[in-house]
Amino acid sequence: METVSCKVEGMSCSSCVNNITHYLEKAGMEDVMVSLATGDVQFRAPHAVELDRIWKGIEQMGYRVVEEDRAAVRQKKILDDPLAVKWLVSLVFTIPLLLHMWVSWSWLHLAWVQALLCTPVMVMGLSHFGKGAWHGLRNGTANMDVLITLSAITGYVYSLVVWLWLGSHQPLYFEAPASIFSFVLLGSWLEQKAVKRTASAVEDLLRLQVARAYRIDPLSGEVEEVDNRKLQVGDQIWIREGDQVPADSEVLMGEAWVNESLVTGESRPVWRQVSDALIGGTILERGSVRARVKAVGQQSVLGKMIALVKQAQSRKPAVQRVADRISAVFVPVVVGVALLTAVLSLAVFHVSLFTALLRAMAVLVIACPCAMGLATPAAIMVGLGRASKKGILIKDPDVFEKSRRLNTLVFDKTGTLTQGEIVITDWKCWDISEQTFQSIVASLERHSSHPIAKAIETAWGKQSAFTFSKVQEHKGWGMEGIGEDQQIYRLGQARWFKDEVILPPNHDLYLVKNNVCIGWIDLHDRVREEAKQVLPLLKKQGYRLVLLSGDRRDNCEVVAKELGIDEIYAEQTPEGKQQVLRKLMDSGATVAMIGDGINDAPALAVADMSIAVAQASSIAMQAASIVLLGGDLHQLPWALSLARHTYQTIRENLLWALAYNVIAIPAAAIGALGPIIAAFSMGFSDLVLAFNSLRLYTKKILPS
Repeated sequence: METVSCKVEGMSCSSCVNNITHYLEKAGMEDVMVSLATGDVQFRAPHAVELDRIWKGIEQMGYRVVEEDRAAVRQKKILDDPLAVKWLVSLVFTIPLLLHMWVSWSWLHLAWVQALLCTPVMVMGLSHFGKGAWHGLRNGTANMDVLITLSAITGYVYSLVVWLWLGSHQPLYFEAPASIFSFVLLGSWLEQKAVKRTASAVEDLLRLQVARAYRIDPLSGEVEEVDNRKLQVGDQIWIREGDQVPADSEVLMGEAWVNESLVTGESRPVWRQVSDALIGGTILERGSVRARVKAVGQQSVLGKMIALVKQAQSRKPAVQRVADRISAVFVPVVVGVALLTAVLSLAVFHVSLFTALLRAMAVLVIACPCAMGLATPAAIMVGLGRASKKGILIKDPDVFEKSRRLNTLVFDKTGTLTQGEIVITDWKCWDISEQTFQSIVASLERHSSHPIAKAIETAWGKQSAFTFSKVQEHKGWGMEGIGEDQQIYRLGQARWFKDEVILPPNHDLYLVKNNVCIGWIDLHDRVREEAKQVLPLLKKQGYRLVLLSGDRRDNCEVVAKELGIDEIYAEQTPEGKQQVLRKLMDSGATVAMIGDGINDAPALAVADMSIAVAQASSIAMQAASIVLLGGDLHQLPWALSLARHTYQTIRENLLWALAYNVIAIPAAAIGALGPIIAAFSMGFSDLVLAFNSLRLYTKKILPS
């Protein structure tokens, strides 16, 4: 299976999303994700599938498949937008039709003039809505286009029949179908513009991907200016002061202050020197460097971010799946209500034929499946966009819904609440030399990625290596190695050795040779300054705080006391951490696990919500639903609050969509709303959702 992505234009409501999803699944595609708001379509396809046949099938349904690069180009002028052009042309012919109701110009009241003015609008409207309606019905599905087209055709055909068979002295309503198409085209265009603003997260990241690069010829040393998309792994580049870093790279020469705020949300520039990593899309504020390209395109940090944000935008949370099920039967139900309205109006209320048809037309036009389809994705896209600008990557949109029930925050200690800059404070060995002790410990820890291992390797890594024939890491326990002399060495915490080995008490790590202790090490890690500010704030907001660590209990108690945490689970293995989380969740708590995302992956995978505090360069390692890219705990309360505000916006949007249809459809059925007002109201309802979602961009997320 291969992952395939494309853009599809012409989707107007959640029925369109369902139509494309069902078509792709029926064609054998898996993990289909379709975004109404962005037009992104992603699925996994068998290697033997003919994609041209798939694209043709989508286009036969009335949609248009376009290349992603072309779809991402922004239209700068109104005349560059086909939908805007259709609306402008329709408006030119609709205005005179509406004027005849208020002015006494005799020529505007001539039946042939009204028919002549209405016909181009019908042609324009049918080319947009009619095509989608026809292809949808031909494929056995119905969408919003069916409702609009059916209503406009009803008014146009009725007026033509009355004029041609009964004479021009009868009331004609050519302005109704013309107004329907014009108002709905205007609403669709404005909605498209507003929804595109909600999708700005990906557009902003895409703009960061395109930059100029100065590539260095390795033989001649000459510098060539190229598009960064032409760079390859291994190329050497020169990055000057003020330049955007063109690709993920490693500094070979020079040093500089780099602004990483666009990627990690870190507002202060960071110092980068030889061997340090540079993230593509960041800015060199001061200094210049020579660097080697380490990753390009989709393999870069930025490329992975874009893929994850797109994936999150396309995924449907539980609340959206409910709305989709309603939308799937919405159009057939509305058509049935419109027919019932016409029949009851004639049979029970004894109104004229055209009055009954006007009411049925109004029901068809005012019903708005778009509102239900857009309610959730519009809010989610704004939430994702605002989060990405803050250096917060939300990978799972279900966190928005879960945030309202969240009441327990479980923190890992090392690297999350502490700085992760561990230092050796004391150590002792016996039966071997100090140099050999340090060499054995450093050689074992060289095979681990744990912060403690990195600290020991930094302190003692310059010692000559001790040779092991085999080294194995026991996650949550320690390191084990077999020396060339076939002696077994184990380095770990006291709980690993249980009663097998006699140990001096109250030390962090022990080195054991063949079940005999030959030394110990004590370590210290300072609490993060931001943790001292953030955790009291979270506690004040009503969250239950829990410390969950593999470290010794006395070390955990020191950190917990300093941060005001009352509940501690210490000396836990990765499996033990999972059991603790399950126990908390079984007791009724909704739990978020906050860890460094490296050694906490098993625990992160179990929790209701998982949050990784990690640098952007380690995105690929995260098992979390939320990643704090800057590694700053200050982002945590903001991220949780944004999730709650986003869910609140989703609820407001769904409430509006439901209330609108519940009130508007009966009002149209009893004649309180005519087709023209109905067309305007339908477009207005979508705009309300879009602009309510856009409020998230400026909404105050945290109280002062």
